[in-house]
Amino acid sequence: MKYRFTQTATETFQQVIDFYKDIDDTIALDSDIATNVVIEVNDAISRLLFFPQMGAMFEKENGVRILMLAFHLGLLYYCEGKMLTIIAVVDLRQNPETYMDIVRKNRK
Repeated sequence: MKYRFTQTATETFQQVIDFYKDIDDTIALDSDIATNVVIEVNDAISRLLFFPQMGAMFEKENGVRILMLAFHLGLLYYCEGKMLTIIAVVDLRQNPETYMDIVRKNRK
């Protein structure tokens, strides 16, 4: 199985990384939270490549699932054949309607 990021996924992942880089800079105690976030997301994708059904069904009509991660993050994704498509990396503390808007935009 292979995976790909949508444009939205690339943008949201970068926003998350930038957010945690700002925290790293503010704390200034040699924290490396942003790097840990990248590792967490990459590890989750590696697991999904072997177990694509592990995320909870988020939007059944389009087969979109969500996998909850550390750092209050979630991966919105779907599978078609042997392709895992990451729709977005989201902060789970947002309004869930935000996620539905992202799904609608990426699964027409």
